Amino acid sequence: MSTAEKLSRQKGDSKGTEKKNTRGNSTRKKQNDLDPLSKEYLELVMEELLRKPGKKRANVTDMLRVNKPILLAALKQLEADKVVITYSGGGDDGCIDEACVTKDGTPLTAASVLEVEVISESSVFEGTPERGKWVNKFNKKLLTLKDALYEFAGEWLDLEHPGCFNNDGAQGEIVIDVSKGSFRMDHGDNYTETNYSEHEL
Repeated sequence: MSTAEKLSRQKGDSKGTEKKNTRGNSTRKKQNDLDPLSKEYLELVMEELLRKPGKKRANVTDMLRVNKPILLAALKQLEADKVVITYSGGGDDGCIDEACVTKDGTPLTAASVLEVEVISESSVFEGTPERGKWVNKFNKKLLTLKDALYEFAGEWLDLEHPGCFNNDGAQGEIVIDVSKGSFRMDHGDNYTETNYSEHEL
């Protein structure tokens, strides 16, 4: 192959790469411009997530990042300013205790009525019993805002502290500052401490 042909091919490959990158940037820009509560937004992020094979931890992280602006948009729609989600448990048993959505300290009961469509992940067994395998799949789910907050908290807790309700257990809270758009988890693990001593008489 001549030098001119090599340069021509390299130039063509460069154009293809530029075109591909431009399309990807365009998709991300369009996604950022959309209302997180719109169906078009969900369709775009679903398409993006489904293109990402990968490990369960990476998938769940992506899913939480997608659902975060959806929850914030719904909370702003209710004019909420704060959410406090508490959880506790031990002895291999625990749960999300409460998700309190408030405005100026007053609970908003509308959080139990307003519905939002979020991205959820489930494990599905595909193939025959002999050669099948479990695969993680994304799907859209319609939930009340309060239930969506419960599910978000459970997924995030399981991601950061898997098995935290085993043995002596754990407790904590997740605080959402709506105006800042911040999600903070304050977590505490419990453990038994034993002090040994030896005596002779």
